[in-house]
Amino acid sequence: MIIDYSLSFKDYEEKILNFYGEWSYPCPSCQAKCWNRHGGYTRHFIVLCNGNLIDEQLSILRLLCRSCKHTHAILPSECIPWGLYSICTLLEILETFLEIQSITKTSAQYNLSWQCIYWFLQKLSVYSSSLELLFREQSLWTPAKRPSLIETISLLRRNLFLRESFFHSFRKYLLLTRKRTSAYFYYMGTDKFTFCCSHIAFE
Repeated sequence: MIIDYSLSFKDYEEKILNFYGEWSYPCPSCQAKCWNRHGGYTRHFIVLCNGNLIDEQLSILRLLCRSCKHTHAILPSECIPWGLYSICTLLEILETFLEIQSITKTSAQYNLSWQCIYWFLQKLSVYSSSLELLFREQSLWTPAKRPSLIETISLLRRNLFLRESFFHSFRKYLLLTRKRTSAYFYYMGTDKFTFCCSHIAFE
């Protein structure tokens, strides 16, 4: 799997699907940079549009490494691997819930079951200690200033660099809760830093 943090849903077609030049990604499996386009598949993503949850489809490109013959999908930054909801959508729903303090109103606003909202909150709680460490690293958490849960969610939703930094620090994709994964290399490329690490799942 290749997740490129410089990509979004909006520019995926222009930068990936319509690109026929030389790819700069090192292969997550062997580090070579010799790729062929290798078909693709359709992913469904639920995103927020004008306050409504919309089921969007995106054609995902796969690349074949000519060196080791592994294939890797290229995913945009908003995509939670194996997840249906985009990360910003999930965080915005939680932010709304904490603002209005009503599961009933939040459920009605997004036409979403309250069980689903609580599940989102549970997914976030798994990362609470890691997020505290991240915020301390970024000087966003100090003895004099401890961000509330809603402030934490708001910062994560609005700040792409924080979400990048989370992976860089903990080798995990934020809000990824899939437990059974394959020990393959997972590559993430960004404008600010590019890195490879092992024992993360691939798609």
